[in-house]
Amino acid sequence: RTPRSHRARRTPRPWTQLSREFIGQFAHDGLKEFSNSTRATYRSWAFLMSDALLTGPNRRVKAKPIGRGAASVPLTPKEMALAKAWARGQKTENRRVNATMLLALCGGAGLTSIEMSQVTADDVFVDDGGVDIEVRGDRARRVTVLAEWEAPIAAVAQAAMRKDQWLFVPRRRKAYTKNFVHSFVADTNDLPFPINSHRLRATWLVTHMAAGTPVKLLAQAAGLDSLDGLRRFVQYVPDIDAVEARRRLRSESPKHTYAEGEPL
Repeated sequence: RTPRSHRARRTPRPWTQLSREFIGQFAHDGLKEFSNSTRATYRSWAFLMSDALLTGPNRRVKAKPIGRGAASVPLTPKEMALAKAWARGQKTENRRVNATMLLALCGGAGLTSIEMSQVTADDVFVDDGGVDIEVRGDRARRVTVLAEWEAPIAAVAQAAMRKDQWLFVPRRRKAYTKNFVHSFVADTNDLPFPINSHRLRATWLVTHMAAGTPVKLLAQAAGLDSLDGLRRFVQYVPDIDAVEARRRLRSESPKHTYAEGEPL
């Protein structure tokens, strides 16, 4: 027999690293620095490669679900200040305008990335009561912009050369591509933290909830079919002091004068 020291080393079987079981485990334990959505994307790509290369019993091993993750966390006041500084600090006027439109349309009107991509100059309505945006798509509606973001949206819409010109990245060729917001942000300078439409929309929702906007009205403005979509953001609404809490719970208006003998 060949001496043990001269025996060839056993190399790992190639399908071990390409099995769905191995891929699923690696996605959970080896990619912890990435977000849940990114890990799920990488795992899906690896599964496609596994299905293309492997045959036999090593295919289609059920992997442990990663899950959708928690609700998007709204920006803190400090983060919003940094985001505004980021938009103002872009090197070209074109990038400054587009960065501002990202903040204004998602953080000031609560639009999703798809909805934001479809907003044109003709969808913006300005009057003495404020600025409204006509939202297109499956959740068509009309949204009133937060006062803080009225001016930039109105200015860009009024300066558009055509009524059908998009407000955000007007020079793009397609109305929407899957990662076009991410690609725009990644190409900017001095990014203080990952800025995306999900966190900006969450910030808009929490801003309204903290201000006491009626939940039914807010759900309609957000394009939600029910109030369940707001429940996960309650944890981010800041607490109020005891005096203000008592005033709101007392509901001072409308005032009612009780007649003698009328039940309280």
